[in-house]
Amino acid sequence: MVLTEGLPMVILEAMLAGVPIVATRVGGVPEVLQEGEAGVLVPAPSAGDLATGIKHIIADEAGARDMAAVARQRLEANYSAIAMAQKYQGIYDRLATWSAGGHSA
Repeated sequence: MVLTEGLPMVILEAMLAGVPIVATRVGGVPEVLQEGEAGVLVPAPSAGDLATGIKHIIADEAGARDMAAVARQRLEANYSAIAMAQKYQGIYDRLATWSAGGHSA
């Protein structure tokens, strides 16, 4: 079990696939999923808590579908190629303004 992680690609892939996510509270995962909104978060390393999280997803199919839908929307809004390109463009625009003497970046 991984105890440190930035933002695992498997989380983004699950968000894209629209499947319910059970993940450990490591690295950037809690920020992306936000407990109960886009996935179930459990402490690491705890196989028992992971099993409990999976059971929760299985027991609450409607809630699992809702979380998966929120995760997909969050992915499209924040982590898609278009969203990332727009964020980079914003950075470049601020840097261009700053280097031209605006210094507002």
